[in-house]
Amino acid sequence: MGRRSCYAVVTFVICIVGLKIGRKFGLKLAGRATILGGIILIGIGIEIFVKGFLGL
Repeated sequence: MGRRSCYAVVTFVICIVGLKIGRKFGLKLAGRATILGGIILIGIGIEIFVKGFLGL
């Protein structure tokens, strides 16, 4: 099995595991994930603003 095939298999397995975990915990953590995502986006926006304002 070549290197590319190995990467493809590993990527496929990780995606399947992620889907299964997402289905299991997705509904339980949906509210918290939304809040965390919002906080991260606000942080990124503040960082961009500060860098642009200070010319860094």
